[in-house]
Amino acid sequence: MRTPMILDIKNYLASTSVKKIGLDFGVLFFTFTLPLWTNLNTIALIVFFVSSILYLPWKERVINFKNNKQILYVFLFLFLTYVFSLFYTDNISFGLRKVEKTLTLVLIPLFVLTHQKKDFNLKWIFASLGGGLYLAIIVCWAVVFYSIYTNATPWVQLQYFFKWIYSSWNLSRPLGGHPSYLGVLIVLFVAAVSAGSMFKKFRRNRVAIILLFVPLLIFLMQTGSRVSLICLGLIGLIYTIKNISSKSVILFGTLLVILVGLSYQFDFMGRKFDKMTDFKGEFRFERLERWTNILEALSDEKSFLLGVGPGDTRTVYEVAYIEGKHYKALNENYNAHNQYLELLVGAGVVGLFLFVFLFYKFALSTKLQDVSFHFFIIFIIFSYSESILERSQGVFMFSFLYSMLYINYCSTKFFKN
Repeated sequence: MRTPMILDIKNYLASTSVKKIGLDFGVLFFTFTLPLWTNLNTIALIVFFVSSILYLPWKERVINFKNNKQILYVFLFLFLTYVFSLFYTDNISFGLRKVEKTLTLVLIPLFVLTHQKKDFNLKWIFASLGGGLYLAIIVCWAVVFYSIYTNATPWVQLQYFFKWIYSSWNLSRPLGGHPSYLGVLIVLFVAAVSAGSMFKKFRRNRVAIILLFVPLLIFLMQTGSRVSLICLGLIGLIYTIKNISSKSVILFGTLLVILVGLSYQFDFMGRKFDKMTDFKGEFRFERLERWTNILEALSDEKSFLLGVGPGDTRTVYEVAYIEGKHYKALNENYNAHNQYLELLVGAGVVGLFLFVFLFYKFALSTKLQDVSFHFFIIFIIFSYSESILERSQGVFMFSFLYSMLYINYCSTKFFKN
């Protein structure tokens, strides 16, 4: 018996050109690997680039480029701040590594934004992201349960599933990635499925929604990512306020109860939030103290306009961590854990302005419609908590999702065709 899915696949293969199938595979393969291993993600990116080159004629790409050149130039200039800083940085080798890492900050938008909206299926892209997230969960949990099973007392060890031993970096170690990056991808996917217009029909199946979200929320808590929970809670609150009704209030209340309940189980998450207060119950955010010390160290360098160069950011951080007695951050070579501050130190006011302008242009052009609103909220907050452009995974996530949502929600006439 032929199922509707099989028939849809057969109709798609029969009615779609080989080049278009290749492009769809390239973009979906890359999206699928976003939560997974960086090496695999890099291979998938190359596949996407090749499929894009084969699909789109050069003349058509040039036309598309001209219609979208402003945002592409901003990405280019932001990348060039890393390149130009090599002329005045002392640590050339470290600066070159950052230039190499941020090269895709130009290449990914160039390949995405020289297409048109019709070339991509946003619903498939998010479905592919969900598939990648579930594979990430399977891989990480397989390692966790193998550890439990091979323990001398597996039933005793099983209780530690909710403890620090299987949370945060210990959880994401099989993938070699940062747990918070997994967390924000989960939040973006959950928000897209919960409120995105593309999944409106799917949301009618309440059982499927529950079965889909429960493992994701458990895994989200297990990542120990505070910024992800803050993003999820904020998006839920804004959605409730915008669509105020008894139903939305109940749904938001249910979400809070679930998150609080899971926080009670995952003591690691509770302890991370506890660190934000001192013994007297007063608010104390250690990163805020580090940021203040970094700004003080930067002011001594008098390099606010162009920064010290990405290659010399470590020197500024070392001075700040020593003066502020942040010995753990010093010993483990922490970056700023704040992309805005990271750019201010490395590329000065110029680099910071370009990065902030990207968000401004995104909000102005997309009108923050649908999923573009979720991306905007998540990555503005995430950039406040992490130096996302310091990791290849962060550059991939930001540049790809930004470009893909920009091209799909841009309100100009060109993108509505």
